[in-house]
Amino acid sequence: MFVLIAGGGRTAAQLATLLLEQDHQVHVVEDEKDVPSEFKEAYKSIIREIGQHAREKKWPELLYYPTDEPTSHRKRMIAATMFFRR
Repeated sequence: MFVLIAGGGRTAAQLATLLLEQDHQVHVVEDEKDVPSEFKEAYKSIIREIGQHAREKKWPELLYYPTDEPTSHRKRMIAATMFFRR
C-alpha cells in the first residue's frame, strides 16, 4: 500500500516507521508545495462528496480542520480555507 502522511511531527514519524516495518511505501510531506497535485485534487473531491452527502442527509454543518491545532496556527488555517475555496 502507498501511504501519504501530511505533517511531520512525532506522530507522523511513528506512523511512518510502523508502516515501513510492514513493507508499505510511505511519503511524508510537511509543506504544501511537496503535496502532489493529484492528491490535492482528490482531497478536494472527497471533501465535496462528503459535503454533498451531508446536505442530502440533512446533517448539521460539518466543520473541517485540515491543519493540526487550528487555533494556534492562524496563517495555516487561513491558507487551508483559501485552498478549499479554489
